[in-house]
Amino acid sequence: MTGTIWLITEDESDYEVVIHILRAKDFTIRVKWLKLSGKSGGISRLVSQLELQLELALARKGQNDCVVVLHDQDNTQPDRRHYQDIAAACKDQPVYHLVAKDEIEAWLLADKGLSDWLKIKHQNWDSETKPSRELERLIRKQYPRMHYRGADRAKVLAQITGESKSAVLEKAIADLRTAPCTR
Repeated sequence: MTGTIWLITEDESDYEVVIHILRAKDFTIRVKWLKLSGKSGGISRLVSQLELQLELALARKGQNDCVVVLHDQDNTQPDRRHYQDIAAACKDQPVYHLVAKDEIEAWLLADKGLSDWLKIKHQNWDSETKPSRELERLIRKQYPRMHYRGADRAKVLAQITGESKSAVLEKAIADLRTAPCTR
């Protein structure tokens, strides 16, 4: 019997991306998002609230449940302390620590359904810097009145098929497939 994923992310958009990817990858699992307090997300907010969120998730976690911490790697950030702090907090806890290179939008761009919809080559975007900017540019090029951020995000995420060329995403999915919450 599958359990629940207790998901901790930087912001709501990352949660929405994860939900769509898991559905496209045929995961039949409940996902409970542990929303950070405050109006906007970001790595500094995640770091400042991670300990409390982990305590909350671990207290709620059932026998077949998993706790997942997901964030972007943000290669353009020169100060890596926040990322080191997150890794350290996750290291000694029973959690799955997933990191999207450079941003989670690389996972979207690597999806065949989205690349076909955008009329671009289906390829791996893991090594690209700021794929969110490229995603927005490509959307505006094909669909001039659409925006990835905001109300149009659901239309973009609806294109996800789960056929991905992202090695980072595929490793994360493989790790989740062996987790007790997905068996």
